[in-house]
Amino acid sequence: MSTTTLARQSKRNGVRSDLTPPRRTRGTVENKDFAAFAGRILRAFARRVAEGDVEALADLLAFGKQIDRATQDAVDGLRKFGYSWSEIAARAQITKQTAQERWGTAPAAPNTLPGNGNPPSRGGQPALFEVSGGGEW
Repeated sequence: MSTTTLARQSKRNGVRSDLTPPRRTRGTVENKDFAAFAGRILRAFARRVAEGDVEALADLLAFGKQIDRATQDAVDGLRKFGYSWSEIAARAQITKQTAQERWGTAPAAPNTLPGNGNPPSRGGQPALFEVSGGGEW
């Protein structure tokens, strides 16, 4: 390489490309492979608990809660992305109704209590379990 070419390269970015190794690219990780990896880790942790590490049982149970939260987040994302309940249910191998009940957001219940906090009565008779005036038991 001539001195002029080297001077031009160093003014551009300061890196001599002939001395720089090619940039390594990270291989793609497929979701099925990643899920299999996560499953192996979870099974290995369960084996460790089963071999007498009772203290780690709480950590293993916490994984269940984390999985439930992660599943909810994933379903919420799929719904925002445009997937239907039928498509989600098919992948989960459950019915559409079950998927909606499990992961759908419940509609807000209408406020059926009158201003005094008591449930409405039926036909002039007081409703069961009316809220009383706050007395003692």
